[in-house]
Order: sequence, then structure tokens, then C-alpha cells
Amino acid sequence: MKPAGLPNTRSFGKLARARWFNGVAPCLTPRTAGRPHVSDSDDALSWGAIVGGTEIGHTNDAADVRSDEFDRLRAGLDRLAPGSGHTIQVTGEPGIGKSMLLTELAAEARRRGLAVCHGRSSEFERKDMFRSLANALGENVIAKACAELPASQADVITKHLLRAPRDRAGDGPDADVLPTLRALLTHLARDGMVLLLDDCHWADRRSTEFISFLARYPVPAPLLLVVAYRPRQACARLAGALAHGMAAGTVERIELGALSVDQSASLLAVDGRKVDENRLRDLHEVSKGNPLYLLALSEQDQPTELRLPRQREPESAGLAAALLASELATLSPDEMLVAEAAAVLGVDCDINALITVSELDRNRVCAATAGLEYRDVLRSAADVGVLTFRHPLLRQLVYAGTDLCWRNAAHRRALGLLTQHGASAEDRAWHVSGSIALFEPDDLTVLARAAADVLPDRPEEAIRLLRLALRLTAVDTERTELRLVLASALVAAGELSDARELLQVLIRHCPAVSAGQRVRAVAECALVECLLGNYTEASTVLAVELAGLREQPQAHLGALVRLLRRQAVTGLFGSELPDEELLASVFELARRQGDRVDTASLLALRGLLASYRGDVQLATGMAVDCAAIVDTLTDAELADHPDCLTLLGWVERILTRFADAERHLSRQVSLTRQQGRHGERVIALLGLSQNYQAVARLAEARRAAAEAAEVAGRIGARHVRDLAIMFESAYLAWIDRSDGSRIAVAHAEQAVAMRLPRGWWFGVQAILLLARVLEIEGDDRRCTSLVLHAGGGTDLPGIPPLIRPRCYEMLANAAANSGDSRTADWVRRCDEAAAAVGQPNHFASAMVARGHLVRAGQDYAAATALYQQAADLYGSLGMAGAQIRSLTFAAHSAELDNRIAEADAHLLLAKDLALQCGAVVLYEDAETLRRRIVPKDGTASVDGDETTVPDVDLSVLTKREREIARIAGTGIRTKKIAEQLSLSPRTVDVHLSHVYRKLNVGSRAALANLMAKVD
Repeated sequence: MKPAGLPNTRSFGKLARARWFNGVAPCLTPRTAGRPHVSDSDDALSWGAIVGGTEIGHTNDAADVRSDEFDRLRAGLDRLAPGSGHTIQVTGEPGIGKSMLLTELAAEARRRGLAVCHGRSSEFERKDMFRSLANALGENVIAKACAELPASQADVITKHLLRAPRDRAGDGPDADVLPTLRALLTHLARDGMVLLLDDCHWADRRSTEFISFLARYPVPAPLLLVVAYRPRQACARLAGALAHGMAAGTVERIELGALSVDQSASLLAVDGRKVDENRLRDLHEVSKGNPLYLLALSEQDQPTELRLPRQREPESAGLAAALLASELATLSPDEMLVAEAAAVLGVDCDINALITVSELDRNRVCAATAGLEYRDVLRSAADVGVLTFRHPLLRQLVYAGTDLCWRNAAHRRALGLLTQHGASAEDRAWHVSGSIALFEPDDLTVLARAAADVLPDRPEEAIRLLRLALRLTAVDTERTELRLVLASALVAAGELSDARELLQVLIRHCPAVSAGQRVRAVAECALVECLLGNYTEASTVLAVELAGLREQPQAHLGALVRLLRRQAVTGLFGSELPDEELLASVFELARRQGDRVDTASLLALRGLLASYRGDVQLATGMAVDCAAIVDTLTDAELADHPDCLTLLGWVERILTRFADAERHLSRQVSLTRQQGRHGERVIALLGLSQNYQAVARLAEARRAAAEAAEVAGRIGARHVRDLAIMFESAYLAWIDRSDGSRIAVAHAEQAVAMRLPRGWWFGVQAILLLARVLEIEGDDRRCTSLVLHAGGGTDLPGIPPLIRPRCYEMLANAAANSGDSRTADWVRRCDEAAAAVGQPNHFASAMVARGHLVRAGQDYAAATALYQQAADLYGSLGMAGAQIRSLTFAAHSAELDNRIAEADAHLLLAKDLALQCGAVVLYEDAETLRRRIVPKDGTASVDGDETTVPDVDLSVLTKREREIARIAGTGIRTKKIAEQLSLSPRTVDVHLSHVYRKLNVGSRAALANLMAKVD
């Protein structure tokens, strides 16, 4: 078959000027007296001719790109000395840059005043003895040397190098021909010479023998012999002789490998081609670091279209076709047919497959395969008996040149073979795509199955396969099913708007859609609207569909359960939860019918509503019953009901059943990842991240949030991505005080400007986490502002009831720290909110809030007791983060009550828990507080209300430290000191820690006592 056409002249010229094309062009060398020089003839392969463009001598591209290899060649020039010659072999696969390096070496040698002979072998001249050597030296140079050598040597040289092949065809080899030719080189190199022999894998037999001879017996003159060849195509004699020369120390080997990404960037830069980082990676990946293909591909607008997965029809290789066409043109008809069969078969193949697809007999296929391997078109892969193309672009070129009708039939033969062997749908879909002109009904199943298989990792490929399938069928039910899967693929590919448009068409304008298909479309459309941030639209589309189904629940049980599940999940974003009356009636119906998945889903839904209204006992029963069913269901049974696991995990998290929640949410993440349902996966990841945060497994919480942000960004769910980033930054603030706090506080400022839907669970959770960061930073004012902003006022109507106790406790803490009179009101509201919900963790929040109130009233003993009770309760629930915080409050109150030993005990436990959780910031805060209140030498002791105070000179303090010490000695708290001195609370704490250390006191009471004595 004829290869793809050559590019236009202008494009081809650009590539030739890049000097990587394996063409030949003369390059004039300044004449030097007594030395060989380029002839005046037009012989492109005469002495002095080089490979590359005409600009050589002005640039050194190869030296820039392959600096290490070129330095080794240049070192060969440095070693040239009278009476000493040596050989360097340069090896590498086609297009890797051997010729370019030889060209640059020739230019460098000429700059040093050395004579240069440069030639390359040709496949078509392999039968002409000594043709490779004769071409390199050139007739004029050889003739001139013969006139200067003894007649006996001149006759041998003339006979073997200058006489036409037909004139010496009958001459037998002379015994002294190799030594004589060695004498010729000795004569030519008397003042220094470089002999460059390129493409020696095509060298004739006698030239190969001579190179082998020189490897054993180097020329006794300053001659650098450089031999370049493709190792896979070189004859065993040449490779063996050079290997022996390496062992003897007379030959050096330079092997050229693929370019690195940086080298690829350098090559494109020196060639004047500017590419961005993403395009550079694509070019490098597709070219596999081969300079020839890299430059050819860089001419095209879409290099990524040249990727060759087995399922994708390859496209024209552009300029690469011109660079490889001559190589394919030399193939025999059988070799070309087998190469085309291999291209149709895909990435790799075996002999039996080639026999089937090419329709040649075994002997002819084996012979052709041997020829293709010899020419390095095909190579043996790592698997025994498997063949693959040398480079994907070579396969692409062969494929593009095949006859269209033959190719369709060949794909069908390959498809039949793969089907017989039970190959995957993905492998078979490639052949269906390549032969749609011969479409058969079973092809639709293959394409749909393949699309489902590739959807998780390659949604773009799934979209292509599904759109192809849609072209091949006119059956309404089949088209609707394909469109539903296509919508999921569009979501996974980040084309949310296209997915929404497709789903809306199915819902509104396709009367042939079945009831089940319509419900699936509605549920998916609601999720897409939610991911796009259109929460009202998501709620509306579900409400409208539910209204039409609820009149006959028995007839639409499965549809109702699916929509109710989706309504609850999207309700985590927009606050619209299922109607409890409808839920109860559907639940009874499902239980009577005995559908386990529907029953489990409805148990999770009822548990969610019960937990939201504070009925913990009912919610717990529902969650336990649901888990008992779900844990016996297989992944296949849950595959079409993934929301069930999300809802169950969410209920369990609310009920502080954190281990169960982790198990079910993790299973949900795994299922949706396998199915490529990335929208549902994001929601599960957010829930899993919050579950990890509740038990202070911060590294895992952060990883889950980061994955959610990455997936949401990939599918184009911008609002969800920003939300996940807020989660991640809040967790980071517990790990990294400097950067983490800075980033988290910046996100807190952005959150203030967010327009959140009323009751938006995920958004509220993120903002409250950021408020915690501000609390840790000591910024009570902004913490209060952020909580009230999220809540929409003092009654916190914008915050779900389950979260309000925690919010009121934060407000009470901020008020107590600043002496705000609203502390008692926040505590009252916290008590009421906790009682309304009735869960242990909320009662713990109410205890902490009351602790803030009594601490503000200076009843430090009562405050310590309340904090301790809350810490114990949080600990029993596994909420380590909240436990650490409560222990720190208890330690601080104990310090104010002069009970240093008790404070120390609280801080030691807080430090240990923080260390286990990886909460570096909480650990540092506990350690700083402990250093401040617990003296290292024991001079500050507590016995009832008496404190021993050491005698100390205040001159050890700085001016600012003395100022802060005097104010703190009056009993004023850190926050007030900071406001009075226009400092941050954190700065005041740092100065106080220095004061305690320098004065050797362990508490504020001791400091007050000391300052009173000093004053």
C-alpha cells in the first residue's frame, strides 16, 4: 500500500532546516594546503558532505540538547595525537539524533582546522564492495592520495575504491587490501582527520570488514573514526568487532537514548518553537522523546490527537509521514501487508493474529515478519511471541496508508478473532470503530460495554464510543439508554452544561422514554444542576417529578425511592429534604414488598430526618437496621443505588457512629470511582472528610478533601471545588500554623462574601471549620462575625439544628473572652439547642458553653469541672479534636485557680492526643501553655491558695515585656492587653511566655503576686 502523502514543500523545508531530517547537503570547508577538501562536483556524498541543513557552522543545536554526549565526542578530538587513532561508535534507534551529533562534530573539527570526511551508507548500495568507505572519502581525495602513495598501494586502492563496481565484479579479494586501506587513512590523517561513517547498519560487507579491522588495528595517525548505526539492524560482525574493541580499549561507545522533557524543551527552543508546559508534555509523551518525531509533531496544531489507544482510530501523522515514507517504501508486498495487518490489530499482535488478518499463509507471514523485524519496523515485545511497532507514529503511518475497504474487512477479521478468544469489550470496540461500514447488531452491545469500562479513567473515550453507537441505531429505547450513559460520561469529562442539556431533552422532548429511564434522567439532572450551583433548579425538577408519582406509590415504588434518595443528597446542598409523610408511606410499601435495597434506602432516609429533628433513638434504630441490610448486599446489588451508602454514612456520622460511617462512605467512594460517577463520588468524599475531621484524623481528612477538590475541578463543579478547598485549608490550619493559618484565614474572609443557600449543610460546615481556625488564632471578633454570617442572625436560622449547639458554644467562648454581656444569652441558646437535639456531643457543647460563662464570672473551679466533664464525654465518643480543645480550656481555668498540677495533667493528655492526631498547632498551643504555667525547677508550688514566688530582677525583661507583665499582673486578660497595646493576642502570649520563663513563675497568679511585691 502507498504510504500517506508527503507534506507540502514549505512545511517540509522547515523541518529540513531543523537539521534533524536524515537528508544530505554539502557543506563547503575552507581549503587547507596539503589536505583533502570538498570536490567541486555536485556529488552530495562526496568527501566533506554532511547530514543536515545548510546552516551548520552557525549553530550547535545538538551540542545544546545533548551536551553530555557531545562533550564525549569533543573529548575524542582532544585526544588526537601523532601516532594514535581511536574509534567511537554512536548508537541509537532511528530519529534519535545520531546524524545530528555527527554533523555538529564535523563543524567542531573544522573549527579546529582538522580535515573531515563524512559519508553515510545506503541500503541500495550494500552490494557494492567498499561503497560506504568510498562515498565517505570521495573520488578526488582518493585519487590525490593515490598519486602520493607507492604504486603497489595505489593499484589496490584504485581497484577497490575508484573502479566502477561492474569493472571489478569478478575480482577476488586481495589479501593485503585491508592493510592497504589502513595505510591510506594513515596518509590522509597525517595532520589530523575525522572520518564520520553514518548509517553503518546499511554498510556493505567489505566496508564492515574494514571497520572491524580498524577496531582491532587502529590507524597510527591522529584519526578519529566515528561509526554511527542502529544496533537492531547492524550485522553481527560489526557489533561484535566494536564490542571487542571496547574490551581492548580501542573503541568507545556512546548510546543515545530518548530525550528528557527538559531536553525536548531545549530542542524546540533552539529550533524557534515556543510551546507551553502542557503542550510540551503532550509532545514529549507522543514522540517518546524521539527528536525526529518531536519536531515533526510540533508542526501540528493538535499533537495529542496522535495518541494511539487501541480503541481510537489513528489520524494522519503529518510530517512524520514524510520522514518515514522512504523507510516503508522499501518493504516487499508481503512485508507491507503484514505491517498493515499489525497496524489494524493495534498495540501488539502475534503470528496467528497476523495470519488471520492478512490472510497469508504461515510461511509467508513468518518470512515477512522476519523482514520487518530486521528493518526494525516491528519488534519483539516483552511478552514471548508478541510483536509491536517500533514507535506508535510508525504504526499510525502504516494504518493511514491502508486501503479503506481492505481495512474495514481486516477489522472484521480481527474482531472475529478477539470475540472467539473472549477479549474485552474495550479491545473489540477498536475494531468495531474501524469497520462501521460493516455494522452488525452485536456491535452496539460491544460499544456500550466498552464505554462503561473506560468511563472511570477515560470519559472522553467513552463519549466517543457512545456517540458512535448513537449513530448506529435508530431504536428509541436503545438511543435513550445510550443517552443516559452519555450524560454520565459528559459529567465525568467535565461537560456539565452539555450533560444538563441532554438530560433536559430526554425529560421534556422524548415521549418514547420509558418511566424508569425518565426517572433516572430526572435524578441525574438534579445532580448536575446541583454540581453547577443551581440548587433551586435541582430542587424543582425533583419536586415536580415526585408530585406526579406520589398519587400511585405502589406502581412507582422504585422510581419514588430513587428520587427521594436523590432529593436527600441534593438537600445537603440546598436544604430541601424529603416529605416525611410521603417517606413513611413509601417505607411501609417497600417493607411489605420485601425489596431489600429500597428498604435499606428508606431506612437511611427516615434515619436522616429523625436525626435532623433530634430524635436520636429513632435515628439510631433506623441506622442500625439499614446497616444490617446494606452490609449483606454485594457491590453489584448496590451499583445502581449508590446514594443509599452516602445517606447511611451521613446518618451514622451525625449519630457519632464514626467507624460505621467511615466504612460505608469509603465503600461509596470506591463504588463511584469504579463506575466513573464522579459527581456522586465528590459528595461521598466530602462526607468522608468531615467524618475524619470529627475524630481528628486530620491527614486523612485533608486527603479526602483534596481528592474532592481535584475531582470537582476536573468535572467543572466550581462551587463544590471551592467548598472542598475550604475544608482542606481548615484542616491544614491545624497542621501548619504559618502557611495553614494564613490560607485558612484568607478563605474565611472569602466565605463571608459567599451567598450560601439557607441550610446549606456542606457550606455551613466549611465556614464553621474556618471559624474554629480564627478561634485558635485568638481572633474572637472575626470568629463571631463568621458564625453569625453563616447563621443569618442570632437565631442562626441558616444553620441546621444539628450544628447550632456547637455554634452557640463558639459564640459564648468569644463573648466570655472579650467580656461581652451576651455570654449568658449564648449559653442559654446553646442549652436549648442541645436539648432539642438530645445527642451526647451536643450536651458536651452545652457543658463547654456553661464553662465559658462561669469562667467569665471567675468561678474557675466550676469552669474546670465543666470542661473536664465535656472532655470525658467527647473522649467517649472518639471526638479527639473536641476533647483536646476542652482539655486546654480546663487547663487554663485550673491555672487561673492556682491548681497547677491539675492543669499540667490536662495539658499532658491534650498534648498526647494532639500528637496522635497530627494536630501540630494544638500540640504547640498545649506545650506553650504548659511551659508557661508549670515551672521547670519547681520553685512555684501550690498549696491551697498559697503560691511561693521567687525573687527576681525585672531588669532581665525588655521594655515591652515589662509593660505587658505589669498589665497582666493586674489580672487583665490577654485579649484586653492586646487591644490596649494595639497588638495581636498571639503576640501578647509570646511576650508573656518570655516573661514567665525569665521570671521563673508558673502562673498569672504568681506573676500578679510578684508584680505587687516589685511595685
